[in-house]
Amino acid sequence: LDNIASILTLKEQANKDSLISKLIDNVAYSLVASLFYFKLDRDLDRHKGRFIGLGRILCSILGKDPAFLELIKQLLADLA
Repeated sequence: LDNIASILTLKEQANKDSLISKLIDNVAYSLVASLFYFKLDRDLDRHKGRFIGLGRILCSILGKDPAFLELIKQLLADLA
């Protein structure tokens, strides 16, 4: 990853090989997913044999970080 000149070649190889391309896509999705976590707002309640929780999905990148805005743009583009 430190060799910038080889990144274009690596990208071309990945685009040509569908197996490698799928693996790279899976790694990319996993990396993005790892940025998010669920935080309970209160303790779980038990109701009719089930646990019910109230919480939020948060992102480990702070909102003031330029990477956060770029991440949101990419996620919204994927929804379109």
